[in-house]
Amino acid sequence: MRTILAQIAAERRGYATTIQPLSDRPIGPSDLPRAAAAMALLGDEDFAEGDLPRLLWPWRQLPDRLGTLRANLIRSAALIVAAIQRLDTIAKDQQRKARR
Repeated sequence: MRTILAQIAAERRGYATTIQPLSDRPIGPSDLPRAAAAMALLGDEDFAEGDLPRLLWPWRQLPDRLGTLRANLIRSAALIVAAIQRLDTIAKDQQRKARR
């Protein structure tokens, strides 16, 4: 379990440089959850070759070099963590503004 969590954390840390270049616009509220869902589907053999992951992917197009089923699930988990962190940041900003 520790190894998996470390891999998710490492993947999450790398998103600062890999996610933003995928988008020609700021990351929207639904982008990270949609990307996580797409990656999760790419972690399932029944869905990996279908259109649904590509339809859910919020940015230009899915990266060409997708990993193994396991690697795609790690990416999905890291995207979920990023989405949660984004919500936490928004909540903290709203709390700060409310105090003023």
